[in-house]
Amino acid sequence: MPSVHAATWVRTAIRVSLAVLCAVGWADQSIAQPDTASPDPRALLEQVRSATVDLEHPLDPSGLRLSTGFATLDLTEGVLFPVRTAAGQATEMVFIGRGQASLDPPDNIEAGQLELFTGSRRLAETFTEAVFVIARNAAARSLLLRPAATDVAPEVLQRAAERYAKWNQSPERRTLGVETGILLDALSDPLYEDYFAGWFLGESLGPFLLQVDPAAEEQINLGQFVRFEVSAERQQSFARYLHQQQQRGKLTGLEIATLGRWDSWIQAPLQAADGTPRAGSPSFEPQHYVIDVRVDPNRLWLTSETRVTLRVASGGRRVVRLELHRDLEITRLTDRTGVELFYLREGKDVNVLLPKPLAQGSELILELGCEGTFFDPGKNRDLALRNNLGWYPRTGANERATYDVTLHWPHSHRLLASGTEVAAGEADGLRWQQRKLDVPALGFSFEIGLFDVWSLKAGDIQLHLALDPATLADAPEGVPDKLVATIADSLVFYESLFGPYPLDELVVVTVPRQTSQALLGFVTLSGRLLADWGVFGTLLGVQDRSSVVAHEIAHQWWGHLVGWRSYRDQWISEAMANYAALLWARRRGLQPEVGPITGWQQELTATLEDGRPIESLGPLVLGQRLFSSRSQDAYHAIVYRKGALVLEMLAQKFGEEDFLRALAALVKSTTGKVISTSDFLDLLEVITSTDLDAFARQFIFGTGLPEIYYDYAFEPLTEGKWKVRIQARQELPSRTRYGIVTTADGTFDVERRRVESELSVEDSELVVPFQILLVGESRPARSMAPQPALVGRLVISGRRTDLELEIEQAPRRLWLDRDREVFGKFLDRRRHPKRMLMLHAQEFAANGELEQAIDIMARALAARSPLGSTDHLLDAHLHLTLSGWRLDRGDREAATAELRSAERALAAGSKDLPRSEARRFVNAFELLRARLEIHRGDFEAAFERLDRNTSEPGGSRSTEAYLLLAIAAQATGRQPELDKALAVARQRGADFSALLSGSSVDGSAAGR
Repeated sequence: MPSVHAATWVRTAIRVSLAVLCAVGWADQSIAQPDTASPDPRALLEQVRSATVDLEHPLDPSGLRLSTGFATLDLTEGVLFPVRTAAGQATEMVFIGRGQASLDPPDNIEAGQLELFTGSRRLAETFTEAVFVIARNAAARSLLLRPAATDVAPEVLQRAAERYAKWNQSPERRTLGVETGILLDALSDPLYEDYFAGWFLGESLGPFLLQVDPAAEEQINLGQFVRFEVSAERQQSFARYLHQQQQRGKLTGLEIATLGRWDSWIQAPLQAADGTPRAGSPSFEPQHYVIDVRVDPNRLWLTSETRVTLRVASGGRRVVRLELHRDLEITRLTDRTGVELFYLREGKDVNVLLPKPLAQGSELILELGCEGTFFDPGKNRDLALRNNLGWYPRTGANERATYDVTLHWPHSHRLLASGTEVAAGEADGLRWQQRKLDVPALGFSFEIGLFDVWSLKAGDIQLHLALDPATLADAPEGVPDKLVATIADSLVFYESLFGPYPLDELVVVTVPRQTSQALLGFVTLSGRLLADWGVFGTLLGVQDRSSVVAHEIAHQWWGHLVGWRSYRDQWISEAMANYAALLWARRRGLQPEVGPITGWQQELTATLEDGRPIESLGPLVLGQRLFSSRSQDAYHAIVYRKGALVLEMLAQKFGEEDFLRALAALVKSTTGKVISTSDFLDLLEVITSTDLDAFARQFIFGTGLPEIYYDYAFEPLTEGKWKVRIQARQELPSRTRYGIVTTADGTFDVERRRVESELSVEDSELVVPFQILLVGESRPARSMAPQPALVGRLVISGRRTDLELEIEQAPRRLWLDRDREVFGKFLDRRRHPKRMLMLHAQEFAANGELEQAIDIMARALAARSPLGSTDHLLDAHLHLTLSGWRLDRGDREAATAELRSAERALAAGSKDLPRSEARRFVNAFELLRARLEIHRGDFEAAFERLDRNTSEPGGSRSTEAYLLLAIAAQATGRQPELDKALAVARQRGADFSALLSGSSVDGSAAGR
């Protein structure tokens, strides 16, 4: 389950996530009053907010080129309109006309992300409208010196005014923090002289955003905000719910228009002249928090006073970026002398403007008062914080600080919190307790409730387990004692592996929330963990509670003792915690039904609507950027599942004991520090004297589940010995891109294009477990019976590996990676001859060699399994594939015949077919029938079939389906359906240019 780190890095990883920039203050040992000559930020902000489009002085941008970051903007033709304040200051520009945005990604990872969302590894997009900021640098100011535009049509003037009005009120503008950027530039902040933010209406990509924020660690951000698709009825329902919640003090400031996902096409640091990355540095880092908190459970109210001491990490900055839960109001924000500070707030993000920049290394103190409804009522007067970190203002890139927190709460409830109690008492009818956390930590939190508490010693560490009554009532008998045992045992186990736990006390509390989270010395567990799921737990994939607890305890080392530098390195924390939980369970002889990596292959190879497997959405180092409109599941599948598996593979590469010694040395050398992925790999290389470049390139910085096809033979030797010959062939998977093409008879069809992996299989090396069942041994049940008589490990490297083993007993059968311990898919040619031929045929088809593919697929249909059985469902799939290939060749009769054969095979094998699998077959049949109708010119029938299929529950949402729908909609003159289909296709990076160029439809309109 997610730890605190997920919440911490959402704003850094996604960067533009439905909020503006963060907040800041002012201070030193003694704080000077602002320079009276400095502009008043309130007045400047009012001017920015009241700026209007200057329609009377349009400019001619023809032939203009702008460079920002590593993007180039060419304005070919059109009109530029300055956006001016009442004082005449130009703050933004509105462009109506024709231009092109060009950008070359800085590396293969970013090129892959750009291709994922746009279909191309390079941005070269024509845009017809744009709005962008005018900063103080010379290049931006030169725009105002352009010659005047003449003969501007009235409709262009109207479009410019409407465009800016929409942009000015849009969530995207707030997302980019445009007001803050303009304000800081107007206040002559030297850093913001190069600030850029722009909105562009692309012809094929639709609206997209580009930002260069000099204060960010990765200054360049290119992407698109994708709103959730909600019906009008659902919008009304949600609007009512939102109003009700806001009346109760929850979800304050949230709007329906801001609901969606940010797709980060490219996020990268600026580059120096020699091409090396020039990442930004944090402005301020917290050193110490002093917080006084009062809790009123009757009103569900929280009041706090916070004094935070910050170190100025980079001089010259004027904004401290704070984060505070949107449900809490700021009642006071001052420097240490009580001088009120100006700030901007958008949702959870607050931007506080300093009167002047501070010198690097100096000290800054902010004081904030906050209050609001911040608890959710549970059963039996239980309470739970809505967020265990959002209750106080936080800042900093690495966010590690010490804490001195005093909490006041009623006698009716019990308090548990981070840190160590140093004082306690009663005052004003409330209990109070002062707690300190002297080890720099990522955060501090507490819980109050009607808890039952179990306490014991684990070595020298005092443990407290607090269970709320509602959770305890739902827990099976004996669970609390098992939970205590798991916490104590895993804590002692990790100390033996990774070194001493840094505190004297550990508190674990159950809460009525959906997720479990770990802070240093304070762990909250979701109450769902203690519920008795019975057999449904396994069916629903509910992870074993012991594994979850062991994962959260491991975060005391991985995530707290050893932190991560940026969102690209957070995978180390989550993957290592999952690996540690896996190791703990294995060393204790536990075999949970659902463990830390159970079902990893099914989860990672699950296909999305465009046919891509989830694993292909990005490598481990993308972190929170894996949350996107493409998938809500990719982050957990890749970071938790794949990450732990990659670490398991490293353990097998080094040998488990050597790997654990290396990890212990790594913890010792980096305790209290943050590390990057490169630091992590470099340290392992130094400690183990091993080159990890190829391994990291494939499994940490790359994507693609290797496929290994193997065969083997047994040969008797003299004196009862046997030779085992093994042949293994390794392939990296390709992906499919869809596009509309023109057929020989002048109509349209959908083409599937193969996209090869960026990695080379020749560099791949896998340490693979093998198992040999010997004559006289009964076949063990999978993962449940004792080990086969002979086990070991072998190395598969490059495209082909030939190995020989000598054994002293007669073998019966061999498996490679039988228990799925390696990040790869292993297929035994002997056991799956039909599937092997099918894969072989698909390779030929992907290379455009359809004749050979069809011939091999026919052989696959004739093949039988070693047991002589017939796989009707696989045959149905093969016939469907053949039908599509024959249609690709234009042979409608043969394609129809294969479709009928597929129907017969499906009927023969559909008796026990699961509903979800049956639905997939139905969708595949519907798409083929629609393709046949399009080939025959029956576009009306094809449209009705596709419109129904893509709209009904469980229907096809594939890219191919929407492209076919676009063809049928265009042919039948249904513009709304055409626009919608192309919008989906565009979002998935499909190529539909042939349809637009070959039709009478207005391409720019359809492309939006």
